[in-house]
Amino acid sequence: MAFWMDGFQRDMNIESEVRYWEHLSSCFLEIIVDSEMFKLYKRERENFYEDLFQLLFLINNSDFSQENFLENFDSEFIEKASAIFSHNIPIYDFDEELPFKETIENLSDEAYGEEPASASKSING
Repeated sequence: MAFWMDGFQRDMNIESEVRYWEHLSSCFLEIIVDSEMFKLYKRERENFYEDLFQLLFLINNSDFSQENFLENFDSEFIEKASAIFSHNIPIYDFDEELPFKETIENLSDEAYGEEPASASKSING
């Protein structure tokens, strides 16, 4: 992890690099939660994650010249993966609970010089 952190700290455009990796990982997660996608994959399950990342890198680079590798996927898989990758925000929206949501909101309020939401509730409530 220290190696990756060092690399990001030396990057001139850290925001765009982080945004790229966040987008790539969200696309990866969208694909693996869709049970239909694995049915369109032609190799063994243990190769799925690695092949999926390689496919996403190829989609990002618009490189569809590696026909031998692309044969691991049904054409419908490649089309769906390309459609998912083309969206800036995830197609699927997962409802998640942040364990420290209230703390994060309070810190955000304090950063802008506002009274924390929990303090105003206790004073007014």
